[in-house]
Amino acid sequence: YECGIFRSSILYYKNAISQKENDVDTLYLLALSLFQSGDEIEAIKILQKLSEHSQNEEDEIDFCQNTYNNLNING
Repeated sequence: YECGIFRSSILYYKNAISQKENDVDTLYLLALSLFQSGDEIEAIKILQKLSEHSQNEEDEIDFCQNTYNNLNING
């Protein structure tokens, strides 16, 4: 994702998710890649799933890792 190769990164992230289904970081990056490549609807579905997951979890902020409920909050 960080290199700007969004379509290729989608395949990479989908493969990673097939090995570890509920990895929050990978799902988030997949959603960003989908959004950047024009598949906003699929991206929103994933982000909604992540949002629901975070609402079900205890609010946890880790300032050392710049995360909130395992989502990156660092710019």
